[in-house]
Amino acid sequence: MKAVYSDQITRRINMSIVKITKNNFKEEVLKSNLPVLVEFWATRCGSCREMAPVLEILSEEKKGLIKICTINIDEESALAAVYNVLAVPSMMVIQNGEITSASTGAKSK
Repeated sequence: MKAVYSDQITRRINMSIVKITKNNFKEEVLKSNLPVLVEFWATRCGSCREMAPVLEILSEEKKGLIKICTINIDEESALAAVYNVLAVPSMMVIQNGEITSASTGAKSK
């Protein structure tokens, strides 16, 4: 499996995990036919690095059932502000443009 690396951190991102920016947020998240697990993260966050392998596993196991996306809050602070993200990692499930669940902190699979 080929992986790509973030610009500022050696955080391995599976090709099926979508990097979200203000330019693709509406299409990839709000208009998605699938529920979307969105992780808000930051390069300085150790717990966020711990979440990367968990998200990779989920993206493979739940392929076609859920879309997994990540948003770097340092690069996309406006999106973090819209969703009132005060701590990272923060995760939200968004379906049909609405938040159906949210949590903060590292989670196990």
